[in-house]
Formats: sequence, C-alpha cells, structure tokens
Amino acid sequence: MKELPFPTSIPAMKAPAAKAPVATQIAAFEKAVDIKPLYWTEKLSKGFSDEDTSRGINLMNSKPLSDQVRARLAVIEELAGRLAASGGDRKAVDALTKVLRDHACPRITVKVGEVVVANRGPKPALVEMVKWTARQAGWEHWKWVTGAKAVLALESPADAFKKLSPLLAKRDTAKNVLDALQLYDGEIDPRFFAAATKWLPHELHAPDSQHFLGKHRARPEVQALLVRELEVLAAAKGEPEWGYFYEMLRKAKIPGTLPALLKIVRRAAKRGKWRFTTPLSMIDELDDPAALPPLRELRDSLKGTSKSAVSAVIAKLEKQHPDAVAASAPAKGAKGTKGAKGAKAAKGTKVAKLAVPSVDAALAQRLSKAGLSDDRIGQILDHVRTRIELEPKRAKNPAVGTTRFGGEPDLPAKTAWPFVTMKKRDFVVSPDEYDEGTLPAADKQGRYHVPLAFIAQLDLADLAPHDADGLLPKTGMLWFFARQEVVIGERRDLQVIASHVRYVKHPGKLVRTAPPDTLPDRDHYEPAAVKLSHARPLPPSSIGAIRKLGLIDSETTAYEAVERKVTSPTHTALGWAIATYFAGIPEAKEQLLLCVGSDAVSGFGWGDDAPIFFCIPSAALAKQDFAKAYCLMDE
Repeated sequence: MKELPFPTSIPAMKAPAAKAPVATQIAAFEKAVDIKPLYWTEKLSKGFSDEDTSRGINLMNSKPLSDQVRARLAVIEELAGRLAASGGDRKAVDALTKVLRDHACPRITVKVGEVVVANRGPKPALVEMVKWTARQAGWEHWKWVTGAKAVLALESPADAFKKLSPLLAKRDTAKNVLDALQLYDGEIDPRFFAAATKWLPHELHAPDSQHFLGKHRARPEVQALLVRELEVLAAAKGEPEWGYFYEMLRKAKIPGTLPALLKIVRRAAKRGKWRFTTPLSMIDELDDPAALPPLRELRDSLKGTSKSAVSAVIAKLEKQHPDAVAASAPAKGAKGTKGAKGAKAAKGTKVAKLAVPSVDAALAQRLSKAGLSDDRIGQILDHVRTRIELEPKRAKNPAVGTTRFGGEPDLPAKTAWPFVTMKKRDFVVSPDEYDEGTLPAADKQGRYHVPLAFIAQLDLADLAPHDADGLLPKTGMLWFFARQEVVIGERRDLQVIASHVRYVKHPGKLVRTAPPDTLPDRDHYEPAAVKLSHARPLPPSSIGAIRKLGLIDSETTAYEAVERKVTSPTHTALGWAIATYFAGIPEAKEQLLLCVGSDAVSGFGWGDDAPIFFCIPSAALAKQDFAKAYCLMDE
C-alpha cells in the first residue's frame, strides 16, 4: 500500500502573543506552514490509484486529524494576518510571498491569500497571487479565485475590469471570475454587472451570475439590468423559463418590475401553466396596490387553481392596502364591476361554513389561521387521505393470527415460505459482491432461490374500523415479506427491493411458520404487537397533487407551517406514499399499502433509517390483486 503524502498527525500549536516582536511572529508562521500538504492537488495525485485517493480523502476527513487540520489552519490564518499588518516589514513580506509562491498545499496558500486580500496587501504578496490566474484552475479552483480577488484588490476598478472581463465572457473561466466577484468586498467597476448578465439565462452546469448580482441587487444599475432582462423575458414568445434570476428579484422589491411580471403571468396563466405562480409570487412580494386592477381582470378570465392563485394575491393586497380597495369601489348606486364582485368574493366566508367532513374541520381551522383562503382550503381537503397508524409494542409470544410486526408469520397450513428466484443478471448488485452468507448458493442452472424476510401481518378485520376510505378488503389477512439487501431495480432516487405481499380472504387455520435456514439471522425481526389508530393529516407538500394546486409562495409558507406541526408515526398503512413521488409515479394511480420505518422494537433498520414503502397500483387494489404490490426503499 503506497504511503500517502499527508501527515497522519498534526501537533497542537499556539500563536505567540499578539504583542510579540515581528521576528517571533515570522518564526511561528514559518513553523506553522512547515507541514505536509493537507489536500489533494493534481500534481500530488499523479502516481496514486483511485483507491489511494479515496483512502487519502477519508483520512483527511476523519477525526482527530480533521480537527487538527482546522486548528493548524486557524493558527496560520492568525499569524498571516499579523504579518500582513506588520507595516511592510521586509522579512514578513518575504515570508508571506514565499508561501504563496512555493507551498504545495492549496488549503494553506488559499488561507494565506485570503488574509492578504482582506488586508489589501502587502503588494508583493498580491502580485504573486495575481500569477495564479494565469494557470488552469483544475483541482485548485479556489486558488485561482483567490488570485482573481488579488487582481481586484491590487488594480484600480477600471484596470481590474480590463483584465478580468475577457475571462468573464468565456464559459470555461466565467465561473472562476463570478466566484471572485461574489466573494470580494471591495470596490468593483460597475461594468462587471452588465458583463455578468450573460450568464443569467444559464444552462445546466453553466456559470451562474445570480449570486454575484444578487449580492449587489440594491444598487440602481443592477436593478436596471434586472428589469431589462425581465422585460426581455416578457417580450419573448412561449413560456419563459423560471430557473435563473427570479430568486434575486424576490424579497428585493425592485421598482419597475411589475409591468413585465404582469405580462409574464397573463401569458403563462392563459397557456394553462401552473408554474406561473413563480412570477405571481413575485408580484405578491412586491406588495404594490397598482397590481390590483390588472389582477382582478386576469382573475375573471381564469378558472380552477389558476384563478385561486390570483385570488390569493388579490386578497392579500386588499388586506394590506384597504385604501386602494376603497378607491376602486364603485360609487353608490352604480353597477358593480366584475372586479368589485371579485374583491368581495375574495374576502371569503367563515371556515365553519365550509362544506367539509367534520373529521377535517380542525384541519380546515388550522389552515385558515395560517392565512389560507376558504377556496384554497377546500382544494387542499379534496386531497386528504385517511392514514392508519400502527404503534408497535413488544410482545414475546403474540397470539396466532393477530396484527403484528416481525417474529414468525402465521400462515395458512401448507403455505410455502416466499422466495424470489433470480439469475445473476437480475441483480442490480452482483451476487459476487454480497457478504458471505447473505445469499444461498446458486443451483446448477445458475439460479438463486432467495428467501424473503417476514415484515408484518395485518388482520384486515382489525383495520376495517380505521379504513374510512374503504380501500382495503373488510376481511382476510395480508402478509408482507421483503429483503432490503436484494435490490431488483431502481426508480429515480429509490431502490426496488425483492418483496412479496400475500392476501387470503378466508385463511382458515393459521400455523406459526419458521423461516428457512437460508435466511440470515439479521433478517429475523423481533415480534411486536400493534395498537391501531387513524388520522387525516395534511398531505405532504411535495406530492404532485398539492404542487399542481399552484400555491403562491406565501400560501406554500403557510401550508408548510401547518405541515411541520404534524408528527409522522413510524409505521402507517394507506394515506399518501411520498415514495411514489420520488419514483416518478403519478400518485392518483398508486396507493400506499404499508410504510414500515426503522425502529428498535422489532429491530427494523432500512437504508439510512428511512422507511420502506409497500405500494400497489390503485386499479390492482380495487381488484384485490395484491400480487402487483412492490416495495421501495431509499438508497
């Protein structure tokens, strides 16, 4: 195994007193930087394998070494600051410049360079750092960026622009310059702002100027540029993309953006795009009563969730600006306009008058207190699902046939233990990579007969009183089996694991059944009895059904405030499965059967302690075809 070019231990070191002579500070600084590299560089990596590189990264990130690295860098930073502020002492300047020129560790050179830039000198050190911008960034991106900051500190704003702006125009160097501009706190040439707008409509992985411009969004010249860019979007055909500089405009309340935003909102809303709520939220945050008349006109031309989103902004503006509402009201005896009727309707009625099931009344009240309108509350409650909650309790010898987790299943007599039969090509992870004893040996035909672990059994007669939506059969038994180690497919960020769900309407006599010897001990779970209850919580804000409501940002904030107050139990049946959202499955076509979390009662531990989700197509559930169920697990 090749020796790594890093220290394995860094002795503790303290800086001398601040009042100590400069010579003492220089000696301490030279001692502090006299250390092996603390970071991989392109030069250092030559001759090392990927395995060695990974080993080195793990070493530097492990304690106590990682703490020792941070402590040494802190001492270096403190001493570099003292030398930079030493009044131009020749030896102090030479010590700083030597490190910036010759040291092999970019973490140390960048740390010293940042101190020099912050002190705007000494000049020879800045000159040395400027040379960094002539090199390719490579693994030393932040060294290059710090060199660009030295250009900004050393040159006049006009000269710095002359030197760096050509690099800002190029895709392969623009990110470096933008990072330097964002991190530099001194004076900069205002022409940088216009040059940076080239990277506003950035593509995936392209340089991004929004952080730099966002830092200076209070400056009039930046605001003028952003308004101009927004007007270009408003004049474009089709639906504008939302991903670039909207975040900069939000919260800033930049004057002059309202006309362009209204134009974008009108076009997007009439194209039936619910994403128009992004610019609509910006109008909401502008808090400009001048938006009321055009928004009322737009609202009267819309239907459904788009109309609700516009109505929410109108209602908020009317509440914040009652004088504007009074000024726009029709004269006494005059015929009311559509806008006036819309304004009256926007006030809504009391939540108590909403036609909602009594079980949802408390939820409606909480949403109302959070600031959501009756119209919105009604739309949200349409997506509420009943969730059955299963609280586990230790049970050494539970009665046969009871609803429970873990232990040995109670199966109909002569029922074979469920296996999955797979060939090597069926595994996502090659069988050769499994730990010894995880999988049984393959048969002569190269097939693996993998036993599944017993997870839970549900007596559906127990669940029936809690199944308010009537999704499950009223009688019979469900058994759930899975093996988290055996990944048979992937769906976006989730893994499909080997599983089996069995339903028997009339199970008859049940027999406690021991697992086969080929099932590893770690896949035997402790038995746990179950206490059942049910709830109708707020649907997760991440699911498509809620996102398609087109909630504006202030509504989303209110929604999530209510959502955060809802505690999620470890194990549930029915309700919403967030897993289907991550797997890209339309929620309306899928139903959660059972969510099993990680807990110490049964000894379940899945992935990163995330749950596993047994799901089933809604059409299959309606036909009681549980053979189509599958199981998802977070990676």
